[in-house]
Amino acid sequence: MAAGEYNVTVVNLGNTNRTQSKASTTFKVNTIDNNIKVDVSNGVYGKDITVTVTADADGEYRVNTNSTYITVYVENGKGVGVIEDVLNVGTYYANVTFDNANYNNHATNTTFTIQKAQSHVEIIGLSGNVTWNTSKTIRFNDFYPFKYNVTIYDSEKS
Repeated sequence: MAAGEYNVTVVNLGNTNRTQSKASTTFKVNTIDNNIKVDVSNGVYGKDITVTVTADADGEYRVNTNSTYITVYVENGKGVGVIEDVLNVGTYYANVTFDNANYNNHATNTTFTIQKAQSHVEIIGLSGNVTWNTSKTIRFNDFYPFKYNVTIYDSEKS
């Protein structure tokens, strides 16, 4: 039964050997405490972030981090979700909620940090010497593509 106050009425309709009777009472189903904790691992820009929710009650929990919402399903007291590659570098507050009127929720929220990603630029197709007045295609890649400046220096005139 859902939390709330209920009325119960029992009526004995009687018969040839009994008189009719009636009794009524009210009872209350109380909410129960639900201790909730959200843990979010610190991470690196561009990588998924793991979110763990532990709680006394199983069900769907909503975790909000900087207007990014995910749903974590808790089963047997624990659930794990993922925030996919959407958070910029910075410190965030994770807030967990459980929308069920039968529980008196006590949430322990947390903060976590997203750090800068380590860039790793690699030059491809340039080895050895290049002949004067010819063209050479140089490619490069990085784990986190963005905008780059390419500068070529004359090592003999530096």
